[in-house]
Amino acid sequence: MLCKMITFDRKKDKVAIIAPSSACRDKEGNFDREISRSNLEVAISLFEEHGFSCKYDEKIFTAGSLEYFAASKEERLKQLIEAIEDPEVKIISIFRGGYGAGEIVFDCLKVKPSGPKIFIGYSDGTVLHFLFNQH
Repeated sequence: MLCKMITFDRKKDKVAIIAPSSACRDKEGNFDREISRSNLEVAISLFEEHGFSCKYDEKIFTAGSLEYFAASKEERLKQLIEAIEDPEVKIISIFRGGYGAGEIVFDCLKVKPSGPKIFIGYSDGTVLHFLFNQH
């Protein structure tokens, strides 16, 4: 498969930070939304220090039916689809791995990207890499 060249204009293109999986844990191993929010701010500042402009959904850490999800299944899926379809977004970065991306992967089979995108993610996000590379 041939890869399309992706050009990134730091003045107009965006990095979407999404959380399709888990939130962060505290020192005791409990999921903590405040720590997650603090780590999100660090990630945004790292991107911005290198001239990137970031966007993320304010509901990124609204909890789900189970405490370890960053948000509900519907919210996590919405964030991913919006990033895929948004023509301003050229880079999609998942906030962290953990558990949850596999729950939404099949709901993305019919989503059409607005153009070529760079996808940054690891751990649980690997299932999304497989989806994007195969479809």
